[in-house]
Amino acid sequence: MEAASLGEAFRYPMDLVESKQRIVPLENRHPWELARLEAIKRIIREFVQLNPGANILDVGCGDSFLISQVAKEYPDANFFAVDTALTPELVEAHAKAWPAKNLATFQDLESAGRSLGDSKVSLILLLDVIEHIEEDVEFLRHLQTFPFVTDNTTIIITVPSFQALFCSHDKFLGHHRRYTNRMLNERIAKAGLHPMKTAYFFSSLLPSRFLQLLKEKCLKFMPKLTSGLAEWKGNKALASVLKRVLMFDFRVNWRLNRIGINIWGLSNITVCKTAQPKVEAGKSPVAKLHLRKEKL
Repeated sequence: MEAASLGEAFRYPMDLVESKQRIVPLENRHPWELARLEAIKRIIREFVQLNPGANILDVGCGDSFLISQVAKEYPDANFFAVDTALTPELVEAHAKAWPAKNLATFQDLESAGRSLGDSKVSLILLLDVIEHIEEDVEFLRHLQTFPFVTDNTTIIITVPSFQALFCSHDKFLGHHRRYTNRMLNERIAKAGLHPMKTAYFFSSLLPSRFLQLLKEKCLKFMPKLTSGLAEWKGNKALASVLKRVLMFDFRVNWRLNRIGINIWGLSNITVCKTAQPKVEAGKSPVAKLHLRKEKL
């Protein structure tokens, strides 16, 4: 994939489309965003050892909200946020909204790579990104050609689930597809990555999506082309309740997945490596990683 096509792939980063390029303060963030943030932080703690000086790259960072909050958890690590939809004005606005000395924002991967120099990246976040990219497998292959990616780099990917749920909201956001766990694992494998864990999450959001789909397909009702992220009014009490519900949802799905039970959810998440994890005699890669997991 050429650099130009890489930039073209990010014409529709989710957070910037949904927020209409305005900064939403922490106290007014949608509970879905807050719950996803907590889920990502827990997964990082479980699967990635971020030592002082570690480098973390968020590709398709949107308004930088999530990566700025993760950066606060690891003040001795270095964070790099990339989104080609960002303008110099937005970069400056995000830096003021989410001040973090260990976070730098860039408009393309090449610029981030130059800033990294000879340093390597321990973790790459692709959170609700590859569904925006027509050639998702080629993009994942291209990403691995950057010199800052090594055999020890971990990649966390989230995507929307089930093509049958594709609706006007997906079109508005510039989605090319939705995924099943199997499809996601197949795409990752074709790209040369090795999934360590893949699961659905946020099952409690499925009924509302089914209802939206029913209205569109059966009643021919087309909703306003926006989303709850853009229109959330910031009711703190309700946000707190919904966040707790979604986090309970995530914990249940995550624990059931450990014993081979996969409950459908509105999103998928996968943790993968750029190289096949080495296995000690009598131990699986996942079992080895879980030796240092934190209780969810």
